[in-house]
Amino acid sequence: MNNRNTICDTDLVRSEQFLDQGIPLPFLTGKYEVAEGFQAVILVGGSFEETLTPGFYYLSRYQMFRNVRSKLVDMRIKNLHIKTSREFQIDKPVPVQIDLELTVDYKVVDPRMVATEIESPLSTLYDKVIEAARPVISNANIDEVRKNGEGIGQVIFQRLKANKLENTIGIEVRNVVITTIKALDTDGDALGQQFLDGYTKIQDWRMETAMLNGTTITPAWLMVNRPEIYQQMMAGNTQVMRDLIDKGLLDPASFLNQSIGNPGGDITSALLNSLNPNFSQNKPYDSGQSQQLLGATNSNLTPDIHARMKEEVELLKKVTGTVVNITPGEDENKIPDGTYHMMVETPTSSGGKLVCYFNCDKHYPNSMPLIDIEVNGEEVPFESSILRHWSKQYLVELVREALAFAG
Repeated sequence: MNNRNTICDTDLVRSEQFLDQGIPLPFLTGKYEVAEGFQAVILVGGSFEETLTPGFYYLSRYQMFRNVRSKLVDMRIKNLHIKTSREFQIDKPVPVQIDLELTVDYKVVDPRMVATEIESPLSTLYDKVIEAARPVISNANIDEVRKNGEGIGQVIFQRLKANKLENTIGIEVRNVVITTIKALDTDGDALGQQFLDGYTKIQDWRMETAMLNGTTITPAWLMVNRPEIYQQMMAGNTQVMRDLIDKGLLDPASFLNQSIGNPGGDITSALLNSLNPNFSQNKPYDSGQSQQLLGATNSNLTPDIHARMKEEVELLKKVTGTVVNITPGEDENKIPDGTYHMMVETPTSSGGKLVCYFNCDKHYPNSMPLIDIEVNGEEVPFESSILRHWSKQYLVELVREALAFAG
């Protein structure tokens, strides 16, 4: 349930008032006073006449024997409290419903529009906030929901600013503050934390496999890109190993038969054997040897930014309607310096155009890229959840996140 039905639009626009024009004689004409913090939208004969700022007015200024009506609009900075229950749902790492409460600071900037063109201005503002919040919550993850409510509120605020509500409903949003954000069905409910962690690993493996277009991910790749999974393998976590084999990430001929198929086998030795054919299973496991192997593997797997950028372009071109322009960076001597600049144009779901500008330094993807976006030709601020938790993801994921933001 949400609290939309409790909103009262007369808190912003007072009920229409018929003004008494009095008698058309000196000092007997009607009078009208507008209090500080308000403006009066005057309608004469059903048509808009003018907007009165705070002050005292004689009604003889209007033609006698015509209906003169006033709609008083509150021009002060106000706040709208929004409360929702199971209105939102995050998608990662698992679908979890969200209870959300937030406060929106706003101010009327066009009293005529609010009083005469918008039937229910506060209810409309409520709907606009919900519309802006939905993709932000959907693209958040469980950690952000639990720890970064302030950041989520600011992303919602930026989306509302980008929507320019002052031009569409006459109301300017000044700030958004998350007061309560709660993830349901976790911590012992439908989804226990242990299951949640396991599901996260499976989802990440699926995503990475899909991103590599079905290419088998080797244990050496895991050492560099997913060290937390590699450490679980080195610690002898058989379930992680089984899942990797199920996903086609390890060679079952050299690994499954040696360890999982043999309850008495040395799982760690089998793992090292799959990583390095010269490793002998007859030798006892030596953590120092493991570290040497890890160091040697890392030295051989220094990211090749040129190969990575080729892969980035191929993945981006698979997004429908996307145009990619990529330019290698150069130093002062016009020699390529290993950096890349990329412009990605793609249509939005609403029929507009999103343009993403990426700057990747020579250490990419170990270092995160810089991103600026334009929506329909206008630069808009963009706070990326992916960049806040950068772990060598692909630029196409940032583009998809920006598309959800742009709407």
